[in-house]
Amino acid sequence: MQSQYFRTRYWSGGSLAGSAVASARRKGILANPKLFDCRDCGRAATEYDHRDYNKPLNVEPVCRSCNALRGRAIPKIWEPEAALAYGRTLLTNHPSWHCLTFFYSFGDIRYLNKVWHLKNLEGVQSIAIALWRGSDGMVSLSDLAPEIFTVEEIAEIEREYCETA
Repeated sequence: MQSQYFRTRYWSGGSLAGSAVASARRKGILANPKLFDCRDCGRAATEYDHRDYNKPLNVEPVCRSCNALRGRAIPKIWEPEAALAYGRTLLTNHPSWHCLTFFYSFGDIRYLNKVWHLKNLEGVQSIAIALWRGSDGMVSLSDLAPEIFTVEEIAEIEREYCETA
């Protein structure tokens, strides 16, 4: 279920496209969509709609109900290097990742609870696995998170995934 969330939220490109629109609105490139009428029904628009996540600023003002009726946009087409960089960014910006780097920076169990560290490691590993599964093969688990898995763990995870898929 978590991998499905990552597939639709991050790998489809919707998150990046939404961020691009928000940034364009802050910079004054795009006006508030509430200043426009809905392209489909003529009522007051409430949001911008993407039809293609590969063109993040190609948007139309629509009302929420018409946006839902329009369905999903065309997913982003990822270049392999960009997909890996994006996946690594998502992983390393996760709060549990920062807790792990904090642990390894100090590395002294007298000051940090080892159980707390292991809990964060498990959290980062589950996020990495969900990102990998959600990418539908765009990135490999060994490239995405080489620091937190052994080669044997990666082989076991990939074998289990192939058996369930």
